[in-house]
Amino acid sequence: MIPKPKLKPLLPIVFILCSTLSAHIWHDEDSILNRVNIDVEDGTIIITDREDDGEYVKIMDDNSLIVNGKYIRTNWKQKRLIEDYYYAIYDVRSLGKKMGIEGVKMGAAGAQVAVFALSRVIKLFLFDEYDSDEFDEDLDEEIEEELEERGEYLEELGEELEDNIDELEELHEELKEEISTLDKLDWF
Repeated sequence: MIPKPKLKPLLPIVFILCSTLSAHIWHDEDSILNRVNIDVEDGTIIITDREDDGEYVKIMDDNSLIVNGKYIRTNWKQKRLIEDYYYAIYDVRSLGKKMGIEGVKMGAAGAQVAVFALSRVIKLFLFDEYDSDEFDEDLDEEIEEELEERGEYLEELGEELEDNIDELEELHEELKEEISTLDKLDWF
């Protein structure tokens, strides 16, 4: 009887994937990313209520602010805050895209490991000189080569994204405090 291969080598990968995905889940329901839609069109950031009541906030690439079609006058301090907020949104979007690309690469690498494992299972059944210990060693080596490094990088990106989201949340609150027109919007 041929012993079944161990799945123990896969546990670190499952842990890495779970921790990475949890970094991508927002902290709470009151997060700005859960309350509003943020779109970017031709360098303009458009923020709308998720309830889609027709209200919007536009942040232009020159740091000007438009709320529901009305240009809002801002002082230099507010403009600086708008600029920081503008770039924070771009940072979050960029990291989110990078995580998505790395997630796809991780999935492809996982598929490659699965094909490798299947080939080794066939080898395990066909060749008497190949045993389950060798299978475990081969699989450990393949997982380490293909997945662990990618998983660690993906986890780092997730942590960086979480930090950037926290910064965006803080800037959002500062914007509301500094610009009364934004503070009057109950959804913003």
